[in-house]
Order: sequence, then C-alpha cells, then structure tokens
Amino acid sequence: MRLPPWVGWTLGPDRSKRVGARESRIPKYRSIVFSLEEDILQGVLGDCDACPSARQLAESFEVNPSTAAKALEVLYRRGVLFRRPGAIHGVSIGAQQRIRARRIADFERNFIRPFLEEATRLGIAHVELLFLLGSRQCEEPGLS
Repeated sequence: MRLPPWVGWTLGPDRSKRVGARESRIPKYRSIVFSLEEDILQGVLGDCDACPSARQLAESFEVNPSTAAKALEVLYRRGVLFRRPGAIHGVSIGAQQRIRARRIADFERNFIRPFLEEATRLGIAHVELLFLLGSRQCEEPGLS
C-alpha cells in the first residue's frame, strides 16, 4: 500500500516549515526550487525581477554551487525563469500563474485523489465529505 504524501510531515514550532521524516529525503536542489517558487508566489520576486545567482543561492542554502545551478535549471525548464546573456536569471512573465497551476495539479494528484479514494473505501458519500470539509473550515480560522 502506498502511503499518502502527508504521512511523516509535521509543522515546525513556528508552523512555517515542514519538518519530519521526509525532510532528509528531499534533494537539496528541490528545497531551493520550492523556496524560490514560494518567493514568486508570495510576490517577493515579481515578473522580470532578477533572481539570485547560483553562487548566491549556494551560500544562502549552504550547498555546492552545482546544486544551486541545478535548481535554477529546473525553474528555467518549467518556464519560471528566463536567462539573460551573462548567465543572469530573471523571473518570467506569468511565472506566478504557472507555479500556481502546477501546484494545483500536484495538490489534486497527491492529496485530493488519495483523499477521495480513502473516502470511497470507507463508504463516505460526497455529500458527507462536503459537510465535513465545510464544518472543518468553520473550526479553523484562516481557511477559506
């Protein structure tokens, strides 16, 4: 049986960072990718803004420069970054929307599908699920 993707994750003390069993298995370049994507989603980096260089990222994340370069390459291939002459990377126009669309697709594949499969195995009707989700939303401030 395949474990759901959230098994093994807990939130850190400040609830801003996921820590736990899976953290050590995440390649460091993917952590850099996630961090840069978060900066773009939160508006810290906007369209056409310069992105930190591989060397700057390597220093910030305490990794080898080739690891940071791999993260930049992943973002370039995803269309999130563009290259300028001189190996300067910038945020592509529409990067925020591309990241959001990919994250929604990942969320659906990694969370919603397994959630619905488990609900089906338990015999929970979709109407009950909607009720459960609606009542949970009322209990958790900030969820909308």
